[in-house]
Amino acid sequence: MSLSDEDLVERVKAGEAAAFEALVIRYQKALFNLAYRYTGNREDASDLAQEIFIRAYQSMPGFRQEATFRTWLYQIATNLCRDNRRRRSGRPSISLDEVIATEQGEVDRELEDWSQSPEALVESRLDSEAIQKLLNELPREYRLAVILRDIEGFTYDEIASILRCSKGTVRSRLNRGRHLLQEKITANRELFTPFLRLM
Repeated sequence: MSLSDEDLVERVKAGEAAAFEALVIRYQKALFNLAYRYTGNREDASDLAQEIFIRAYQSMPGFRQEATFRTWLYQIATNLCRDNRRRRSGRPSISLDEVIATEQGEVDRELEDWSQSPEALVESRLDSEAIQKLLNELPREYRLAVILRDIEGFTYDEIASILRCSKGTVRSRLNRGRHLLQEKITANRELFTPFLRLM
């Protein structure tokens, strides 16, 4: 039986390092995905995910559990993503985690899911990259609302707590973000595989 976040938090506060490790394992993929969706860069996302957990660990003694641990953790994550964006604005970067060019072609460091056909894998990856590109073009507030609701699955109340704004503001940002993203998808249909072009 796995322990709840609340039980693990209490154990971390009591000095049990394994409890924090369990929280890291539970949230590392989701936080990396959030950071990647926000930055569009795997290296930055990996660095941000580590920084999020460091900040959470350092702040754990002050966590009063007025919100859920998940909401509190995502609040730290969104603040660090915003800070990272401000620091990096205007400075181009090159990811060392991207595709490597060799004499035999390009090599990706990620292992693919071979349960799908190669064509489906390529189309899925191309569509994902195209959506990520368009998502990065949204204004920061709208992008974050779309990521938290449509990708991470947070409720409006949780998003309001994470972003420290009203539920009405969340709804407004989400509506505008979805509308802008749909406009961008429609205007850039050539970026997508035939399946998504039909949508």
